[in-house]
Amino acid sequence: MITEETFRELATSFEDVEEKPDFEKMSFRVNKKVFATVEYASMQAVLKLTNQQQLEYGRKQPKSIYPVKGRWGEKGWTTFELMELDKDIVAAGLLDAYHTIVNDRQENNPLHGVKLKDILTVLVKEYGWQGLGDQINIRCFTHDPSIKSSLTFLRRTPWAREKVEELYLERGD
Repeated sequence: MITEETFRELATSFEDVEEKPDFEKMSFRVNKKVFATVEYASMQAVLKLTNQQQLEYGRKQPKSIYPVKGRWGEKGWTTFELMELDKDIVAAGLLDAYHTIVNDRQENNPLHGVKLKDILTVLVKEYGWQGLGDQINIRCFTHDPSIKSSLTFLRRTPWAREKVEELYLERGD
């Protein structure tokens, strides 16, 4: 079991960490980005892990460590039930969360700063809807396509968005 004091001590033990209120929770930030939040009333912490780390921690303690519901969980945000966990696993999780944020190198991402709408507009201009549907056979490109409906689908369907981004990168512009 982790106490409020122990969690705060662990989370602030890393370089350049700031503790700030975040609605009814406390957040712990590095480089102005949140790597952990904690709600002391329920003793639940949420840590930003990679998806692989999330799986590994979840396998160790499936009842006490699990993805946050919805899109946040899909992005690596992971709930830690502090009343059920020992200090070592929480400390390891916080260290991984801290490094996930510190080592996030968006400048190495070739799509950093490129909006999905811009990607789709370029691909439609280059291939046309029919050609785009031939390249990536998804219904939003082949049946009454529009930018708006395609964006809605792609934002809700990670595998399809990934295919569109890959095609965009393959163009070699």
